This record gives sequence, C-alpha cells and structure tokens, in this order.
Amino acid sequence: MATMITFHVPTDKDLLAAFGEVALRHEHLNHILRMTIKTLARLEVGEALDATAYDGSRQLRERIRKLARQSLGEGQPLLKLQALL
Repeated sequence: MATMITFHVPTDKDLLAAFGEVALRHEHLNHILRMTIKTLARLEVGEALDATAYDGSRQLRERIRKLARQSLGEGQPLLKLQALL
C-alpha cells in the first residue's frame, strides 16, 4: 500500500496571520517590480502584467537591470535604482 505524504498546516492564528502578511508584502513587491518594468519599457499596465505574468522576483529584478541599463545608461539614476534592488 502506498504511503501518502501530507503537509502540516499550523493552527496558531498569530503564526498564520504573520505568514499571510509576508505573502501579501511579497506580492506587493512583485507588483512594484512589474510596474517598474512598465515604466522602463514604456508599456501599458496590461502589457507589463501580461509580459511578466509567470516571472518570479528574481526574473523581474534581472529584467529591470537590463532595461534600466538600456534606458538610463550608466550614471547616478542607474546606480540609485540598483541600490534599491
């Protein structure tokens, strides 16, 4: 007989609330990264969201680095953006 693997879900309400807050903040970060891509690439909101729909935070940051170098060139604005990332 096959053994089924299950994952434990904590029942502590404070812990679950903290996990929920972390998840929301992470998605807010991803949204900000997507909107940064929108601005750098001069896209509409829907275009940027569609183009980045399956990208995680790492891919979004990498794309921002490439677009920023292209549109901002070397200099203070690029360095400030890189510091934020």
